[in-house]
Amino acid sequence: MTTVVQFPRYKEADQLLAEHELPEKIPNLELKRDIADAISLFRRKHGFFPKKAFLPMLKLLEEHWAPSDILFALDPAFFERPIQNG
Repeated sequence: MTTVVQFPRYKEADQLLAEHELPEKIPNLELKRDIADAISLFRRKHGFFPKKAFLPMLKLLEEHWAPSDILFALDPAFFERPIQNG
């Protein structure tokens, strides 16, 4: 029997990879660690992480960018808060 260990820290990375139909990347713990680190940095700086930034962020991570560098590499328009009516 095989035991699968789930890391709660990587839950959001797993969900985003599944949402974008990239299941082949789910077993890659190094990539998931980098995704989790990058998302954490974005949230610390901007207060939220826009899902629309996920694929551009993933591309940079796969090109061996450090999570801390991605924060400065993505278009700042990703991090403008949406205007809420009401």
